[in-house]
Amino acid sequence: MEAIRVDCIQNRRTICGKILKVLPEGLVIDSGYTNLMRDPLNRKWLVPGSVQEKAPVNVVEGNQPAAVCIGLVFLTDLPRKPVPKVYDYVNLTGFPAGQFTYTSVGDVRRTVRKFSAKLNRVVQGRFDESQRRAKNQLDK
Repeated sequence: MEAIRVDCIQNRRTICGKILKVLPEGLVIDSGYTNLMRDPLNRKWLVPGSVQEKAPVNVVEGNQPAAVCIGLVFLTDLPRKPVPKVYDYVNLTGFPAGQFTYTSVGDVRRTVRKFSAKLNRVVQGRFDESQRRAKNQLDK
């Protein structure tokens, strides 16, 4: 379990972007709005859409812990308050939790990276999944 935890921490990303879709399971976010990381916007996890930020162009996602995540992502396990709305902005640390597929427009399905705002949920979920895989291997 400790190895999973270390991996999650090493691969964490800063999710800072505009909410495009609010789903019961979490939020679809266009991440990469690095201006959200400046003071005073970085003091809260949710910034109202009235702020009117723009995503910088030609930004490349780094490969180090806490690098800014770029592109569409799905974020789960959010703080309960305040309640996010479409076009608000998010500024949180996300831990990798696999992939998520959703319907974007009409019948168009998209698969994006999934992140969780809670490290313990991701670690437990990945640990449980590894236990299921190990049990299935033994059953064969």
